[in-house]
Amino acid sequence: MSILKWYAGGQDRAEQAISILTELVADLNHSQQKMPLQQVLSDYIEAFRKEDSAVPFILSRMNLDISSALKKPDCVNCFRVG
Repeated sequence: MSILKWYAGGQDRAEQAISILTELVADLNHSQQKMPLQQVLSDYIEAFRKEDSAVPFILSRMNLDISSALKKPDCVNCFRVG
């Protein structure tokens, strides 16, 4: 993963986001508990590839959708530490 400059353009941010999201999906084991999060991440990989909206807008929506996925009852305890 390369270092992203704070002034990077939308395409650079999209490429970095795709890289990070792809790694996250690969790291999550495919348990039923983590499926909502995996689906959200996969959907946003596609959104970045399609470039239907501005990257900052996609990132904002992604943050909200990840938060919503983690709050779902079937995912609440899927990342419990300890």
